[in-house]
Amino acid sequence: MDNERYAEGYRRTLEYVRARRETVEMKELMNGPREWASFFDSQLFSHLSHFDAGDILETDAALTRYEEEWCDVYLDDITQQSRHLAFYNPNASIAVNELNFHVLSRDLMPIWRRALLPEIYPELTTDDIESMQNRLAYKGLDLVQTRKDAVKWQRIEKVRGGLVRSLSGQLTEIDAAIVMLEIQKAHPHLLVLPAPTSFESATQHNRSADFIIVDTLLGHSRGIQVKTNLAHPRTFRHSNGEILPATPIREYDSTYITMIDGMADFGSSQMRTIHGEGEVLVSNPGQVSVNYVADKNNASLQQARLNIENRILTDLYK
Repeated sequence: MDNERYAEGYRRTLEYVRARRETVEMKELMNGPREWASFFDSQLFSHLSHFDAGDILETDAALTRYEEEWCDVYLDDITQQSRHLAFYNPNASIAVNELNFHVLSRDLMPIWRRALLPEIYPELTTDDIESMQNRLAYKGLDLVQTRKDAVKWQRIEKVRGGLVRSLSGQLTEIDAAIVMLEIQKAHPHLLVLPAPTSFESATQHNRSADFIIVDTLLGHSRGIQVKTNLAHPRTFRHSNGEILPATPIREYDSTYITMIDGMADFGSSQMRTIHGEGEVLVSNPGQVSVNYVADKNNASLQQARLNIENRILTDLYK
């Protein structure tokens, strides 16, 4: 749909009301990330709605401060602290999930600059896009090992924190970004943006997006919601093999949101022996990243692109 109509389905900023689930430590940890996420909320909302977003040189300077004075200095440490909290406390996975926006935005800054400041920054080249894909893929490769370590230590310490599930979601989003950037190569007028908080945690939760696709030529936008595995009507299966009661998949508003399934669309799965059930197919996020590091032109990446490209392009212009 057109940009203005799309933006009308969301709020310009989001107030954080999560006191019942957040500790004081979590709130303090997330102050900086939330302030910066609100900046991107306001800028993107203004851009889509054709509101005045302020002086372009000031916006450019703010993006530089975000990248060089905040991300490069603080983001890694905040990310590690959030993971430590989530290892023991499922509620702390809120922090890990929110930080996904910044983890992705750090590597996708050239797209943010192009989206918010087209007067200054030219259309991205194939080399620009492949550089971003490369950074994301190596980050995904590291996360695959981090997730394996978290599974092992949660078994040893017998804890049921929220870290493994959060890392699975983060890996799926990194994989999705790599695949969608492959689409952007073929359609340079499209931009793939991580969804800032008011779009990701929309008031109407059935419009919650992980990414926003923006057509810079025709002025259309579309939300993308990425799930590690959409096909679990009976149970949810942790990557450590533990079977938990099913969590129903939320019904999303197809007017705003296109769904992507990590298992079905990216082939991120593997056979695993589960006691009492024999061999079953389980999610295995991170495979797009692993394969990209081995060969950026691998066949599975191209198949994943084909699996979602027509769906996204069709939905974008509804």
